[in-house]
Amino acid sequence: MRRQVSVSRDTQDRLPSVSLVLDRVGIEGLKVPVTLRRDGSKREVMATVDVKIQLDEKHRGVHMSRLVEAVYDAIGHDDCRSFEELSQRILRRLNGSHPFTRGEVNIENSLVMQKKTPSTARTSFENFEVSTMVLQNQKSVKKLLTVKVVGNTLCPHSLEVSHGRAHTQRAEIQLELLTDFDADVSHEDLIAIGEQSFSAPTYSLLKTEDEVSLIDKMYANPKFVEDVARDCYHLLKGKGLHGETRIRVRSYESIHKHTAVCEIEREV
Repeated sequence: MRRQVSVSRDTQDRLPSVSLVLDRVGIEGLKVPVTLRRDGSKREVMATVDVKIQLDEKHRGVHMSRLVEAVYDAIGHDDCRSFEELSQRILRRLNGSHPFTRGEVNIENSLVMQKKTPSTARTSFENFEVSTMVLQNQKSVKKLLTVKVVGNTLCPHSLEVSHGRAHTQRAEIQLELLTDFDADVSHEDLIAIGEQSFSAPTYSLLKTEDEVSLIDKMYANPKFVEDVARDCYHLLKGKGLHGETRIRVRSYESIHKHTAVCEIEREV
């Protein structure tokens, strides 16, 4: 026999013992299937969703189930064209059941792109970690796009002091762009900028001729981690976008036990 539960007022709606506005309250790590339809094609992915809202001082807590229901309701309609659109749809549904003055949805997923190897033109499937955050308040809606891109660097200092020999390493760019919701920019655009910033890109598949091509490119384009960060910002700025960016470059040094890092935070 099902137990009857009678609550005159939800616990979450009662006054907290400490009257204080909370900046972000919600859920993280909700894994859901997402279907995107664009230009006649369908893309199905598993995504990780975070939903957070500002909680006023009059409520003890948020209704967690309403956050999850807003996500489930939004993904139940497979006519979304982008993660930005899906995130905004989640926020609209949530605001109907759980009104807020400021809310945000972040969706993380893997983006797989097909690339041709530099010499043999073989198809290589490259995986990139990306995320899309939509931030909404009573005045504006913004989006924060983030990509992680892996590439190669070759040390200019060792190239000079070792008379043409140098150590190389794998490096990673985390490129973030906070911009207007309707700005014409995609994860693919940011990935391209990141790959162009290294001494050379990386590939999952390489034949011997491709390896030689990449090595030649690295020796012709030696870079410190600082060079990579500056070039990344320069390329991003050249796209004519507007907003704020954070660029973090990590170089997994091959002859050191530490990792070299460089960061840039600027308006573009």
